[in-house]
This record gives sequence, C-alpha cells and structure tokens, in this order.
Amino acid sequence: MNTNDHTFQKFYSKYYDLVYQKKNYKFECKRIESFLRYKEGVKHILEIGCGTCSHSILLSKKGYNIMGIDNSYEMIKVAKEKIKKKKN
Repeated sequence: MNTNDHTFQKFYSKYYDLVYQKKNYKFECKRIESFLRYKEGVKHILEIGCGTCSHSILLSKKGYNIMGIDNSYEMIKVAKEKIKKKKN
C-alpha cells in the first residue's frame, strides 16, 4: 500500500460521517427496501463499499442481516467502533 493512500484513508475515514452528516440515509434505506420487496424473503444483504456502515446500521434495525465489506481498513475500523457504540 502506498503510504499516501494510507494517510488519506485514515484522514478520510475519521471525517467521513461529518462530511456526510446531512445525507438522508433513512430515505436511501427506504429506497433499498422498496427494491427488495420485488424478491420475497430477503433477509441477508451484502453491502459492498459499506464505508462506516450507516446504511447497514439502519437496515439491521429493520431485521436484515448485513455483511459489509470495504476496501478501506480504516473505514472498517470506524464502522466497527460505530456499531459497538450503537449496541450499547
């Protein structure tokens, strides 16, 4: 990995949720659910490029089992911390 990439990823992941704090995740999750209604019985979702898991957290509250993957280890680190806080 290029050191500059790692430095950027660490910086970006730290401020990602702040940058997207006004993003309407609830609306986007409703749209995702509307697409899922075309296929009965969907309970498992693979979220590719999950970032800090904002969508995953909301969808899991609706009963979906989410597996999130991301190319950025730093984003996954933030996501794990965020999920841990939401569980407490």
